[in-house]
Amino acid sequence: MSTGTNDLTPSERPSSTGERLGRVNLSVPVHLVKGGALLGVTQNVSLGGMFLSTPALLPVGDRLALRLAIFDDAEPVHVEAEVRWCRRFPVGARRPAGMGLRFVDERQQSALFVRVLMRVRERGRRDQRRP
Repeated sequence: MSTGTNDLTPSERPSSTGERLGRVNLSVPVHLVKGGALLGVTQNVSLGGMFLSTPALLPVGDRLALRLAIFDDAEPVHVEAEVRWCRRFPVGARRPAGMGLRFVDERQQSALFVRVLMRVRERGRRDQRRP
């Protein structure tokens, strides 16, 4: 039985820093809201979506309700997303198996991305304080 996944990933042109424009590298565990089972880990997040590293692929077009713990001591963020593409097998260490997700609600997109940027900024400040 086909799951409707494909390996048609978007063109990836890494910059000199290894990041694509508008994307933030961030590893955060992601859970399905229903059932609470671990689904995967984010690899990068942008305003419109994210890549979710996971061996548990879902059909392209499926909608998911996800919970992300951006900050350890804050309430998790709930967001709805749609599967846009899948990579069934890893391609080297930097391109794991997983799914490209598009955030469905524009308000959720903005709220999530602001939290992601705040986390990255906080992490940068901690790194600067280390000897």
